[in-house]
Amino acid sequence: PPQERRSARERELCREDLNHDFLSGVYNRRYLETVIAAELDRWAEQGRKAAVALVSLDHGAQLRDTYGQPVMDQLICFVANQWKKHFDQPAERVVCRLTDTLFAIGCADKNCAELAEELNGIYAEMPRACVASVGLMRRVPFTQSIGVAGTREVRCKNWDALFDLCEKRLAAAQTAGGDRIYDGE
Repeated sequence: PPQERRSARERELCREDLNHDFLSGVYNRRYLETVIAAELDRWAEQGRKAAVALVSLDHGAQLRDTYGQPVMDQLICFVANQWKKHFDQPAERVVCRLTDTLFAIGCADKNCAELAEELNGIYAEMPRACVASVGLMRRVPFTQSIGVAGTREVRCKNWDALFDLCEKRLAAAQTAGGDRIYDGE
């Protein structure tokens, strides 16, 4: 088979491509569900703490309808790179793009409150507009909603339970009007 003719370096590059989102360059859902989920489960077994945040662009469909898909693509890349500046250590501190406007941030050795505090600081300093260069240059304002949960908060110490709690907290942040971080407090 052709894959057997590839060098070890070529196989590694192919694996890396499979683990990254083609648009934003951050890790993708596949990486989160294979590598990070397995790490979270292993850390829980070892008694280590970890936390995950789900980050959503508020009003994504409305932004797309107003500005168009090319501008939305630029906005997604902008947001991904803002988070990647702070979360870019494979298997320890990562940002992943899960769906069109939904990202996950995973962080080892932090509990929910610690990650929420760090995210608050980063988000407070993050630009709230992206300069889009499609057609006429313009500023595209945006906000984000974030739901945070830690491994020590879930009864079943596994990835699925942690993700479910994050989804509930993200929904609470969105229901409260968006542009906020919700960690259960």
